[in-house]
Formats: sequence, structure tokens, C-alpha cells
Amino acid sequence: MPDIPRWLDGQGLQEWLKILPDLLDLPMFAGRFDDGEIFVEEVNDAFCRLFGVAPASFPVVLEELFEGKEQPVDMEPLRKALVTAGDWEQHAWESIPGDTFVSCLCRRDKTGHFLAVLEDRTEKVINRRLLKIRDSVLEMMELYEARDLIRQILKETVEQMEVDWIGVFLWDEAQQRWMLSVDEANQRGGSSHLRSLLTFAQDIAQTPEGQVPYAFGELEITDGSCWTIPWKENAGRWAARMEKAGAGSLSARVLLTGCTPAVLLSLSRRSGGFARINREVLTTFWPILVSLFERNRAVEGITSLYRKDPVTGLYASVMLKSIVSTETERAERYGYPLAFMHLRIANLDRLTKKGGSGITDETLRIVARQVLGSIRNVDIAGRLGDSVLLLMPHTPMEGAKVVALRLAERLKTLSPVPNLPLEVEPELAVFDHGRFEPRDFPSRMGL
Repeated sequence: MPDIPRWLDGQGLQEWLKILPDLLDLPMFAGRFDDGEIFVEEVNDAFCRLFGVAPASFPVVLEELFEGKEQPVDMEPLRKALVTAGDWEQHAWESIPGDTFVSCLCRRDKTGHFLAVLEDRTEKVINRRLLKIRDSVLEMMELYEARDLIRQILKETVEQMEVDWIGVFLWDEAQQRWMLSVDEANQRGGSSHLRSLLTFAQDIAQTPEGQVPYAFGELEITDGSCWTIPWKENAGRWAARMEKAGAGSLSARVLLTGCTPAVLLSLSRRSGGFARINREVLTTFWPILVSLFERNRAVEGITSLYRKDPVTGLYASVMLKSIVSTETERAERYGYPLAFMHLRIANLDRLTKKGGSGITDETLRIVARQVLGSIRNVDIAGRLGDSVLLLMPHTPMEGAKVVALRLAERLKTLSPVPNLPLEVEPELAVFDHGRFEPRDFPSRMGL
């Protein structure tokens, strides 16, 4: 049977026994600190329960106690404390990143023998975080409505839960892909780190069958479904991708089901970002969050972004101004170029004169099909009057020219009217470093 008092007595540390009567139920371990290494020579049952370990023999190096565990255990703060510890000292840290927050009372004698008494304060951390978010949301409900409320909730989540990136994805039935509707990020990470997280977030939607409405990565689109990777160290097939993107933890939850399913995706650079602490906060707060979205008609606010033009299946003209505003703000925040391509049908009057009034719709459908067949998952295409506007994130002018040439070649051979080829004139522009080139492009497009 583990017996800390007997161990102390055997080391001639009877004086330390004075503090134990009120602490015997707390997790504790004792041993020897030698040349920067922590050798554990005794633990109590509470310690074994807290960390889920059962040492077979002593002494054992502290890190070896946790080998094979799913959760990474961080005892580096204790190691640093024992370097200088003399009399009793108090320290606090996450012993299991994102999962277990402990307060540690430790002491070391001149020969290196030490005693560490732990108190699990995880529930206090969770409750404190919940109270902060609750108070903030109640205040926001009085100040914001509809779509603004979504953005404010995301901002609050970034601040209170140490989230580095968070966004809402909606399924676009017409284009058969997941589209990012609204997102927020922790700007302290720098634009290059944020771009990596954004790219990773958009890639997550892929499944072995491509992008499908019934799954988002490994998240099944059903009511209440969630998918969490608490620690990148144990992320399986996702580990390499997370490491490359600079993501240490992820959480994906189904926000809405039905004809327009929605997913809330959160990323943290810190491993453990969505382990027990933040996971319990999200789980507790989730029904309230969904209720707030519905009660304030915020869901209509995000789904309205995806109103489609019935003729082409592209985004409707009335939505393009809002889409352009969202995408330019996102490009400026993450520091990447956003290319625009305006496709005008130069001979539309001649096509209509020869083919009749219905030819306009058919011509736009031809152009739309070619555009949709040429774009990436992150590109956005919309109808702008009797023309088409294509937005291409992460694309400089050189890349936009390549796409324009490819589309022009394809469209040359197509036409709704025999012996009268389409004459499509692409005009290019780029938004980069906070401005358009050419500068008058938005005003000429009516954006």
C-alpha cells in the first residue's frame, strides 16, 4: 500500500509530517530530485486516480509513469520549481495540457528529497470560464442583432477560450461544397500563421469521397454530433497535417442539420486547446449558443449569404456586394491576395438578336458551367447582371491570368447559337495590402 508518511519517516523528514493531516486525501508523490531528473519513490492512491497510473515498482523516473497514456503530461513547471525549492512553495499549471489544472505545494531538502502535494482545480477553471462567457453573451444580446451577434460570439470565444481560429461552414448544395460563411482569428499569431490555419480549416472538409453534405472531415452531420482532436501528439492520420498547419488541437460541432447544414470549427495552436477544459465549456454552452442563434434569427443572417441565382446556380447579384465585403476583409486580415475576374459576354446583343430573348439565360448557364468546372473549393462565383464575377482567394495577378486564359479557350468553342461563337472578355483585378488594382474596379462593378 502506498504510504507517504512512512516514506517521509524513513528519510528523516518527520518535520514535514506536520502539514499532512489535512492533505492526506489530495494527490501526492515523493522522491528524489537529482541532476535535473525527478525520481519518484512513493505515490498515494489519489495521485494514481488523478493521472490514471499504477506504478509497478519504485523508484521510477517521473515521465515513465505516464508512458503509453493518451494524454501528454507536463511536469516541467514542477521540475523548474524543484531546482530552487527549499521551504514550502506553491505553483499552479496545467499538468495535462487543456485537461487538468493543478495547484502544487512542494518542498525539497538539501539532499534532493522532495514531497509534492497536488490539488485538482480543473472544475474551478471551467466554471470561471463559463461565467465569463455567460456574462459576455448576455451583454452582447442587448447590443447586437442577427449576423453581428454571430461575429461577436466568435470573437468572445477566441478571447475567452484561447482559440486561434473559429469559423462557421455552410453546405452549398448548388456547388456541392462546404463554404466558409464567417470566421474570427486571434491576430496575435501573425498573418502567416493565420493563413496556415485558414487553409487547414478549409481542407478539413474533404473526405475520401470528396466534399459531401453528410460529413465534414470526420464529423458526421447529425444533430449533436461532434469531433475533437484534443492533442496533436495523438491525432493519428491528422497529426502530420496539423503539425504542418501549426494546429495543436481542433473541435468541430454540428450547428445545424437539414437542407443547409452548418458546422462550427475551432482550431487552437496549443496542443490540448480542446481537451477537457474547453470541451466541457463548449458542451455546457452549446445548447445556449444554438438557442441564441435561432432566437435572434442569426441563422437567417448566415444562410442568406448563400442565396442563389435560379438561372446559373451562382451566387445571386444582390448578394455579391456582401460577399465581396466579407472576402476582402478576410484577405486583408490574413494577408493574402484576392483576385477578381469579371467575365462579360461582348456579343450578347448579337446572340440575343439571332437566338431570341431566352438565349441570354442559356448563354449565362454555359458560362457558369465552365466557371464552376474550373474553380477550386475556395473560389466563389456569382452572377453580376448579365455577366459573371469570380473571386479567387490566395491568387495573385499572375495566377488569375492563367485561369482567364484557360476559361477563354474553353468558351471559344461554345455557344447557344450555331455559327456564332461566344465572345467573352475577362477583366482582372487584385485586392492586396488593403487596396484594389485597378483602384476603380469595385465602383465600375457596382460593388
